[in-house]
Amino acid sequence: MESMEDNRLLEWCREIAERKDLVTVLSIKSQGVKSINIEENILNALLKSKSGGAKSGSGSHYGEQLHLAAILNRIDLAEQLLKDETSLNTATIRQSLRFALVNDQVKLVRLFLNKGLNLHEYLNTRELTSLYKLINKDTLLYELLEEELGKRERGPVLVAVALRDVGYVIKKLTPWSYQPLYCSDTIADHYYKFPNPARELFIWAVLQGRLEMANVFWRESKAPIGGALLASKLLKEMAKKEHDIHESRRSVKYSEGGELYQELAVGVLDECYLSDRKRTSLIIVRTLTSWGSTNCLDLANSAGNLKFIAHPAVQNMLKEFWMGKLSLSNPNWKVWLCMVFPPALLPFRLKLKEEETDPLVVKSLPRGTSKGTILIRKPVRRTSTSARSPRWLPSLLARGISRDGSVEDTAQTSGFTRRRAIKSSKKKKVEEDPYKVTMMRRVQAFFLVPMVIFLYNVISTFAFLALYSYVLLQGLNTHYPTPLEYVIFVWFISLCTEIIRQIWREDAKSLRQRLSLWLSNFWNIVDVVKSVVFITGCVLRLIPGARKDATIITLAIALIIFYMRLLHIFSANKHLGPKLIMIQKMFADLAVFVSILLVFLVAYGVASEAVLHPGSNNATHQKTLQRVFYRPYIQMFGEGLEAEDNFECNRDIDEDCPENPVFAAILLVIYLFLSNVLLLNLLIAMFNYTFTTVQENTDVYWKYQRYKLIREYYKRPPLPPPFIIMSHLYLLTKELWKKLVLACKECQKSAYCTCCRKRNVYNHDSPPLTQASLHEITTWESVKGEDYLANQQEREQRDTHKRMKNTDRRIIELTESVAKLAGDVNLIHEKLESLQTLLIQKLGPPKELDMCADDAFHDIPDAPTLALYAKAANGERKSPRLKFQKAVESLSMAKETVPASNLVNGDTTHEPEPKDETEPKDTIDS
Repeated sequence: MESMEDNRLLEWCREIAERKDLVTVLSIKSQGVKSINIEENILNALLKSKSGGAKSGSGSHYGEQLHLAAILNRIDLAEQLLKDETSLNTATIRQSLRFALVNDQVKLVRLFLNKGLNLHEYLNTRELTSLYKLINKDTLLYELLEEELGKRERGPVLVAVALRDVGYVIKKLTPWSYQPLYCSDTIADHYYKFPNPARELFIWAVLQGRLEMANVFWRESKAPIGGALLASKLLKEMAKKEHDIHESRRSVKYSEGGELYQELAVGVLDECYLSDRKRTSLIIVRTLTSWGSTNCLDLANSAGNLKFIAHPAVQNMLKEFWMGKLSLSNPNWKVWLCMVFPPALLPFRLKLKEEETDPLVVKSLPRGTSKGTILIRKPVRRTSTSARSPRWLPSLLARGISRDGSVEDTAQTSGFTRRRAIKSSKKKKVEEDPYKVTMMRRVQAFFLVPMVIFLYNVISTFAFLALYSYVLLQGLNTHYPTPLEYVIFVWFISLCTEIIRQIWREDAKSLRQRLSLWLSNFWNIVDVVKSVVFITGCVLRLIPGARKDATIITLAIALIIFYMRLLHIFSANKHLGPKLIMIQKMFADLAVFVSILLVFLVAYGVASEAVLHPGSNNATHQKTLQRVFYRPYIQMFGEGLEAEDNFECNRDIDEDCPENPVFAAILLVIYLFLSNVLLLNLLIAMFNYTFTTVQENTDVYWKYQRYKLIREYYKRPPLPPPFIIMSHLYLLTKELWKKLVLACKECQKSAYCTCCRKRNVYNHDSPPLTQASLHEITTWESVKGEDYLANQQEREQRDTHKRMKNTDRRIIELTESVAKLAGDVNLIHEKLESLQTLLIQKLGPPKELDMCADDAFHDIPDAPTLALYAKAANGERKSPRLKFQKAVESLSMAKETVPASNLVNGDTTHEPEPKDETEPKDTIDS
């Protein structure tokens, strides 16, 4: 048996000798037990075993070692392995990078990116799908994917999930205008390379709520403003869904993340705005092909990012939109005069934006070019490959902004790109000034200004309400509608056609999505309610046998709602606009209050009716309901209190006499106390909180309301109701002509059809930005995003340095205070020593210690010495109280005999008066 064991041990030793790379020798004698790091040596041994004897620099040398460092979460070991690496081989670190992403190892991912990791080589459709299959089960994304796969019965999430399912989830969390890349057919290939892989990993991290990891890829992605706004929208929607399933902790985390990314978007926008305002305007309104083919304004509006919309860059751009093609240099009185009296356009020629000459434009013109130079403009033909631009872009191009974000020359200020001047005097010259605008074009531009459209709609609304009120006050005495009533009916039909146009022009595909998006506005809901009530009243009016009072009541209710809808025009006012927000929020508070009040009101109403009129068979159901609901309501305001106070009522004379007025009076007192004192004060407190909250952000709320108002009237037809119906007929004819006569596949898909040259119903009618221009603007935005992050880091470092300086200053002040206090203590100690010396000289040395005196003076410096003098002054008395009094008397006598100046200065030349030795010892009264 021993020989077999020896052979086995020998075989093990031979195997160990053959694998010398697995052997690690640790000398305890040379290093010492305390100086050895056992953990580090074990990790080095594991890394050595993983290398397998490979040469340094080869892929196998650090591939498995990096994966082991990722598993152990040792960033220091990974830095040591990648110390000499200038560029990483994606195939070698793929496993390590996937492990770091799945396990949220932000530092390791940042290390790979700093070492030059190429995400284009790493990420493809197959790899991204595998990352979505490795998500945690306790995340909201897993629940949403499980719900999405459950609809299609495709199996568990971690097995059957595909990128198309992720696209459907993103579609639910984003506005209708957002078009996820994962829902398209371009990613069907498993090895499809994403054009912007950092964007895909950024969305992957945001959907899982990993904000720190998402911040890493946000820095790497392009168009940081659009990415931050999209993340804000996703996180806020996820917070709402988490709140619905009672996950308050994660809901708060997502809400804070949404606000954080809003701050990032505002910060980058501010950096761009300070650098170049015109390019910033293009950044705000351009179509973000990398972020769902939407724009920054739509993302900010859908996410409710009020701070972004209230930014000066957005507000200045909205001011340009509000004035349309009119120049901002026109006097306000001239514009208002032309709006009130349109013939004034003939004598007062309002200046258009295209007539303005930018100094930079004049400087960029060739030498010798004048305003009389012939500029023959040709429109740019749209292609299906060019990115479409938002509806806001024509106004920007009219301001002299080129499609590449720079200032164009004069020939390009109207959105056209080709300029051809006369090169030879032999050619025919056309004496036409490019800055000269015809009167017809000037009038057309004036009536297309959103501010003018808004004013005419307000005038139309007032006229409709005046006519409606006049007809209703006449009492509808005729059996059939009068001509004025038919005018109101036609007017209302024009309003209904405008509602249909607004729903149809919403940025959504299906009718249900458009209707849902349109109803998200509070005033649109008011429009629906007033339309239903008014149509009901019209139907009752047209029916010959209908009751007159029912018709009048219905039409009166509709008139009230029409007047409430008139509040919408106050949104344009800076002082009245925020008050509308307060009213809307207070309506929500009032609904909560009414729900609580209804409980107390019904409880008291039923109880009081049962007590006052038990088993009353004579009362009708209407009267009973009136006593239960109406009487408690008016009693809150001090009315209808006689029923409970009628104590002298005779039931033989009055059958409706209350039976238990005393108990009913007690119930009334309790009810009035709860309703008037408690509930009404609660309502006042709720209103006060709402008012304070809105008042603190008045400017932000008003600017957001102003944005929605300008957006609405920018897309509105120029004619006001009831003439707006002619605009609707023109638009309908135009759409039918396109769909039925000039219908083609290119017109359905592209932004501009080459055969009919008309705008698609879902696209915009402005010149597109070329790919080169989009790339230039996006690159400039990315650079400004990096500048913002660098400035933010510098500010944080500056703040840290400032805090350190303040800390040093406080420490120095505290040290000086302590030093001063120490000096005062030393001075007191010196005075006590001088007093002790004086007492020894005058009273002599003490004979013995007394423990009682020690107890009396244990809190006084040099207490033992003073206690000895107390013992000498009191003799051999045994009472502690008398001993203490003798000590006090001795100290007082010493103070009287020695002047204060001598005590302070230490002068002992003054001799005390002789003490009477014959004085009895018991002279002090106990």
